[in-house]
Amino acid sequence: MPARLAREYAVKANYLANFARFVDWPEEVFPRNDSPIVIGVYGTPQFVDFLGERVQRRMVNGRSILLRHIRKVDDTKDCHILFFNGRAWPHTRRVVDHLKEAPVLTVGETPGFTQQGGIVNFVTGDDKICLEVNQDAAKRAGLAISPKMLAYCTLIREDEK
Repeated sequence: MPARLAREYAVKANYLANFARFVDWPEEVFPRNDSPIVIGVYGTPQFVDFLGERVQRRMVNGRSILLRHIRKVDDTKDCHILFFNGRAWPHTRRVVDHLKEAPVLTVGETPGFTQQGGIVNFVTGDDKICLEVNQDAAKRAGLAISPKMLAYCTLIREDEK
């Protein structure tokens, strides 16, 4: 992996792990107080390994992080956070539609992701990574995103598209 891309994905990996600090899921999503937070990656398996190196043994709000490489739509419902690697773009709309009301924080990295119903999108430019958040999609999924996180994001409303 080229150094620039490795730096970019290191930042994205850190964001993915930290999103769990700023998102509240419905209580029934976690069967126990110590149930892990499941981060799924839809796309290239190399990012799962890359992410794993950065989040292994990390705890978030008393929960460990469990990573999964997602290969088919039916595997997505057990995720709490689902990251769509850029190479997953051809399948994104179908998977996001499948999860429309599921309590899954969908995260992408391609233009138009939040306009397609995704919740958080990484926007890369000028050597920095910014975030877009579709608040309507988050609400539909039953997720509450902390104002602390929203303060650093561009907010997308579906009625503004």
